[in-house]
Amino acid sequence: MWPLSSSVRRMKVGDKVRVLAIPDWLVHDLPAEDVENLRAQVGAVHLVEELQPGGYLWLGWFALKPCDVELVQEGASGA
Repeated sequence: MWPLSSSVRRMKVGDKVRVLAIPDWLVHDLPAEDVENLRAQVGAVHLVEELQPGGYLWLGWFALKPCDVELVQEGASGA
């Protein structure tokens, strides 16, 4: 895991998170259909499948930073 502000919980594999925003850096080079598919994820709940370098959370088919999601449910310990 990576260091975060003390006011932000560290996300881990197995946590369920709600997408709050799709940042511009993620969609700026994509075709319109892909942008639409990603933006449709705002409000959706995804399982954190992997922690990636740089603090990104892999959510199945895209990755976001913890500031772009909120914790919905903690995963099981040791997940």
